[in-house]
Amino acid sequence: MITAILFDFDLTLGRPVGDISVPERQAHLYRSVGLPYSGEEIDAAMHERRTRVAAGALPGVARPQRKRDLLTAYRQTLRLLGYEGDVAAKAEELYHGYAVLPFVPYDDACSTLEALRNAGYRLGILSNHTPAARPTIEAEFGSLIPARHIIISGEERIHKPRPSLFARAAARLGARPAQCAFVGDNLEVDARAAVAAGFALGIWVDREHAAAGHVTLPPHVVRITALSEISTLLSQMA
Repeated sequence: MITAILFDFDLTLGRPVGDISVPERQAHLYRSVGLPYSGEEIDAAMHERRTRVAAGALPGVARPQRKRDLLTAYRQTLRLLGYEGDVAAKAEELYHGYAVLPFVPYDDACSTLEALRNAGYRLGILSNHTPAARPTIEAEFGSLIPARHIIISGEERIHKPRPSLFARAAARLGARPAQCAFVGDNLEVDARAAVAAGFALGIWVDREHAAAGHVTLPPHVVRITALSEISTLLSQMA
């Protein structure tokens, strides 16, 4: 029986800078640390970086989650953009700058959390983020989720998809992994990883309809397109 539900933060409960495109969001981030590149320039550099990583021409991972991988990605992108300053220092600025961008919750975020709390579920947030994100997370959702139930990878020094972080988060809510569901926008790092860590359910929030009807989901992983679907989903499973 599911008694606790943990949520990813970024792009699950809301998004930085609001409803704008990914290139526009990246341009906003880069401008915030004094880099006047356009969204198109950054997007092209990021695409080139991923292409080179996939071909083995650059070290790293295509879609990083851990701090060290994110810093590597920022350094590589800056070099591809032709940045001539201290690449390592500017990558650190970008990493921490992302955490303090203006944050806008999705329209259904607070209402969903409130409905689930009223239904008796224990709620938490588990986010791959820098500790600098905590004030924003608590300001947005602290009235619905206690601070001790907000688990940030940068504070724990371990990142999703490591099973031990999911286990630690469940324990923080006073639950066993088998009593927990995890909700996130990343199919692999959130939903699949949670189930692999022993969670009863992984809920993939596919707001962009990336599945397009052809993604085969493993057992105990389900797809939704809005947070408002969670209450109905759980009631059908009860």
